[in-house]
Amino acid sequence: VMPAKKKLRPKQEEAREKKEALALAMERKEERLFLNLLTLYPNWAALHRELGVYYGDVNNFQEARHHLQRANCLNRESPSALLALSVVFQKIGDESTARLLVLKAEQVRERHRRKNYTWRKKRVKRQNGK
Repeated sequence: VMPAKKKLRPKQEEAREKKEALALAMERKEERLFLNLLTLYPNWAALHRELGVYYGDVNNFQEARHHLQRANCLNRESPSALLALSVVFQKIGDESTARLLVLKAEQVRERHRRKNYTWRKKRVKRQNGK
């Protein structure tokens, strides 16, 4: 007997469908799929990031830069968008900007690491009754 599938709330279901559609576009590497998603979700940072990576892979650096910068504007706490953007700048020969973006990505990662460490520390204190 298979367990019944857990019923998702509408927002959770939409998020799952979005992720599945993005995974399909990434797997197939079809511009058309990315652009269809973009018409539905124009402010989705992860979509802009992956579309930027796609354009970088096909050497369309102008579009890659545009979408990766948009991803960074939509989610300033994404080190992956910054690192992908640094690769684009490296490919177009702007080494200094590429290095600055890598440093910025490392700073974002460090902030995440500290925030997660502090959060875990507080959770352990609560669990221990302190």
